[in-house]
Amino acid sequence: MLENFIKHSLVEAWNGLGFPKVEAEVQPATRPEHGDFSTNLALVGAKQVGIHPRELATRIVDALPGESFANVEIAGPGFINFFLREGEIQSALRESLRAGDRFGEADIGGGKSLQIEFVSSNPTGPLTVGHGRQAVLGDVLANLYSTLGYEVTREYYFNDEGRQIDLLAESLQARIIEVQGGEASIPEGGYAGEYLRNIARNLVEDSSDGTVPEERLRDLEWLRSEAVSRITELIKYDLSRLGIDFDVWFSEATLHERGEIDKVLDQLRERGGVYEEDGAVWLRAEDNGGIKDSVLIRNDGRATYLMVDIAYHIDKYRRGFERVIDVQGADHQVEQSCVKAGLRILGLPEGFLDYAVHQFVSIKQGEQIARMSTRAGRFISLRALVKWIGPDVVRYFMIARKPGSHLEFDLELARAQSLENPAYYIQYAHTRIASIFRQEDSRLTEPEKSDLSLLREPPELDLIKRLDRFPDVIKKAALEFAPHLLADYTLGLASAFHAYYSKYRVLGEDIALTRARLALVYAVKIVLHRSLEIMGMSTPEEM
Repeated sequence: MLENFIKHSLVEAWNGLGFPKVEAEVQPATRPEHGDFSTNLALVGAKQVGIHPRELATRIVDALPGESFANVEIAGPGFINFFLREGEIQSALRESLRAGDRFGEADIGGGKSLQIEFVSSNPTGPLTVGHGRQAVLGDVLANLYSTLGYEVTREYYFNDEGRQIDLLAESLQARIIEVQGGEASIPEGGYAGEYLRNIARNLVEDSSDGTVPEERLRDLEWLRSEAVSRITELIKYDLSRLGIDFDVWFSEATLHERGEIDKVLDQLRERGGVYEEDGAVWLRAEDNGGIKDSVLIRNDGRATYLMVDIAYHIDKYRRGFERVIDVQGADHQVEQSCVKAGLRILGLPEGFLDYAVHQFVSIKQGEQIARMSTRAGRFISLRALVKWIGPDVVRYFMIARKPGSHLEFDLELARAQSLENPAYYIQYAHTRIASIFRQEDSRLTEPEKSDLSLLREPPELDLIKRLDRFPDVIKKAALEFAPHLLADYTLGLASAFHAYYSKYRVLGEDIALTRARLALVYAVKIVLHRSLEIMGMSTPEEM
């Protein structure tokens, strides 16, 4: 990578000056007149070594290896701008071509077992647009970490126990009575969505005489089981339509059945991690890095969600996962800190659990913003969204914005079947290149052996530098839980390619130049293809 080349040169220069180690950034330049890359090393190191930043920058530049760069400039308060030689940039393309379809892969994970848990929506209703953001974020993170050499397991945890499931059963009971011509009302805090009326109709139709027997209607256990199983199947179907398949579906009920909640509570007691107050059992979270002490067992003896969640993560550890990432909404901050506190008390490694946190989603249609509520039955289902605009567009839009920012899903833009839609714009770049290679005079063997020194035009060098950044984008997008970095990068690469293709002929009379340009666009196609695959989008050859 070109960035690594510059970092290595800076380390050599810095060490040659005899200064203590310091961390500094190397960033791609944002404007051509500022070169190809820039570093803040002199600014960061100035205080440590007691030298004015511009003077320190001069010393660093003088200590750089002889003819590594076309030019090096000192700018502003002490930034160092690097102008690379064309040959150095062209060599980066050769390296990416040699890597081929494996370009961007790394072995950072070393085969380490990583579980990513995401969605984990209660089986009390269909998946909504909000669940869709978490579903895509989790799935793309799993793809990113697989690319970095981790052995990834996707897991869905569903809460099929507790008061919300009782309310679901009672709500279904009321809907069955309604469907059969009776009168009933949804319990307070229950679920009013049309989906339960549909399940009620199916249960009535499935009955031998077209009526659910009275003893069944009074059997809340049967109602719970039917509601949970049927809604779970809806959830699985909706996820599959989005191209998401889970390796493990984990039921909360199994923790209760195996007595895991009580076992973990006993272990917390043995380690002095809990205390009793007002008839309830509390976690000593604040003494162990949590935001605030929280209830584990209510005064009526029922375990809280926090207690179950701690037991669930102990189960993950016992199953042999070396690292766990939970994708969750930003509203769980206190509980996240308490789960980590509980795991510290129980002696689990500090880096075992991480949270990839995201903000919420609203649908923008024109000037209107849709407000959603699952309990009130007021939401846009993920299934409907995928049907309207297709899985590729849903997936792109769900990761296009930084996870920590609220996402206003622009429905009109997403539904636009034109190049204004960024998902189509990226895919069109891929199909454009595919069309080049379908032409008879585009045969290209051993592209890395082409005379890449012929690629001298600024847009060509810009494309190569963009391609060179791909492995670093993959790494950052994964390790910083930031799939939007890959979405931004891919859109920028597609834009740069479209601009290049509109101005320069790839297939021309100069055979050597044609081979060089074919090698370049072939590398662009590889990276576009890999980016689309990691984002979970299709890679069309024609549109």
